[in-house]
Amino acid sequence: AIECLGTSDEDLAYLLEQSRAKAKDVRAAALRALTASASGADAVLAALKKAVDGDDLELFVERLRDCKHPGLQAYVLQKAEAHLAETLKCKDKKEQGAAIQRMQALVCSLAGRADAPAESFLLHCLECARDLAAIKSEPSGSDLNELVASLLSCGTPKMQKQIAARHAELTGDALRSALLAARATRPPAAFYEEFHGTLKGAAEKRGKKDPAERGRILLGVVCADDDDHGYFYRYWRRGYRYASERPPLAELDPRWLDAAIEFGLPELVEKLARPGHAATQRFLTQELGKAKEPHEARDLLATMVRIGHPEAADAVLSEIRKRGKDTAHQYMVRYYYSQLVADLPRSALPKVEALLPELPEKIVDGLVDAMIALKEKPE
Repeated sequence: AIECLGTSDEDLAYLLEQSRAKAKDVRAAALRALTASASGADAVLAALKKAVDGDDLELFVERLRDCKHPGLQAYVLQKAEAHLAETLKCKDKKEQGAAIQRMQALVCSLAGRADAPAESFLLHCLECARDLAAIKSEPSGSDLNELVASLLSCGTPKMQKQIAARHAELTGDALRSALLAARATRPPAAFYEEFHGTLKGAAEKRGKKDPAERGRILLGVVCADDDDHGYFYRYWRRGYRYASERPPLAELDPRWLDAAIEFGLPELVEKLARPGHAATQRFLTQELGKAKEPHEARDLLATMVRIGHPEAADAVLSEIRKRGKDTAHQYMVRYYYSQLVADLPRSALPKVEALLPELPEKIVDGLVDAMIALKEKPE
């Protein structure tokens, strides 16, 4: 209710009073409301600046980053610059963790800002990455580096290009951010030519550290969609979450499909498979023969159906016949494999009908809707 208050004199007076309340959630609501109002009143700005200076900063970071008041924006940036300098000078391990934690909050408050001062500061943080990585506290300087990399990858073209250019020296989430920025800013052919060789590591055993890690991270970036929010959220150690609007990802060069086949990566082949690609058809058939678990076969079959694989109908019905007799797999068959039947061309209907007498009654019941869908399809 407090957050719903507006900018009238009466509301602001009440919010200013509650921003000093003993209850943490009340203070948080009042500070968020005051920040959202972006009032130029001296008392409001003074209260918000005081909160930025203290432990209450983390209570309203989400609203602070959306605030467009120039005075408050400049103040937050000033504090971030000063605190970064203090953090780099700090040598006491007990104090370093708290310093990094506060630095994370200040950096989060800059998420989404594209003004030149904020851009310059975040790029300065990137230049300090090596010194920050030497801080082994909890949270660590590496945690801060990952956060900065994430913001840069969602920022201005200059930010994106700078973080992308540093990919070779990055690991973990920071590397993922750099690769996402590279995909967003480089022509599809250039992105493929520079990075496709790294994909080989994704097929290597996890025991091999660097090539395997970098390959798996690149695999995730190549598989990423614009609506794949799993790649677009980063979490602060104390549970704070922010979401930045990431620019649309560029289309992929068609050669990524050939690379996925060459390196034996089913998940990428499933994502990029396209109709009429003979190598893809052979790969899917081979992988299906090696699939041991129902979900592995399901994903391969779904791809075969989607691209109109000439063996799709026979493969789907063969899996239903095999899995349908196992009570442990009947749920998967009834609720997932049945959808694959519905997606088959109408020409598969006679084969489906011929299979029904071989199946348990529960499986047949699960295929009723799929049969109806097939019958209603045009020739």
